[in-house]
Amino acid sequence: MAASGAKYGMATVHFYWIGAIPAMIFLAIFMMPFYYGSKARSVPEYLKLRFDEKTRGFNAFSFAIMTIFASGISMYALAKLAQVILPIEFTIILGGNNGFLEIANTILPKSQDIGGILFRPFDLYLLLSAVIVLVYTYLGGLSSAIYNEVLQFF
Repeated sequence: MAASGAKYGMATVHFYWIGAIPAMIFLAIFMMPFYYGSKARSVPEYLKLRFDEKTRGFNAFSFAIMTIFASGISMYALAKLAQVILPIEFTIILGGNNGFLEIANTILPKSQDIGGILFRPFDLYLLLSAVIVLVYTYLGGLSSAIYNEVLQFF
């Protein structure tokens, strides 16, 4: 919201104060009685009660696809930002001296291929962010992802 406010100015204020708030009030006054009257505890449960299991399943599938795309966009943005801030490039050489794994660190703009797997800064940070998220979610379960969302909100 801050970025769109800086770019568009008062149009953003009008969108949030004149558009979004009346829409929320409308939903609260006219739609919430239907939701609470059905004794449903969640939106997917309400969709199942109001329509059928196929509608609830479609909602779950479309939400999963949307979440995957949103996560991909977030990881892409993180990798682009990290690439600009800290441009590290390295090459993994498989089968180096004595058959061990060697990592040759270099600083940008050196990018010649020396017979290994070349990781440019964008690739490095994209893989690094994916591994970090995978590890803390695997070790901490769903609660670690929830705490991460709460910390990012505040």
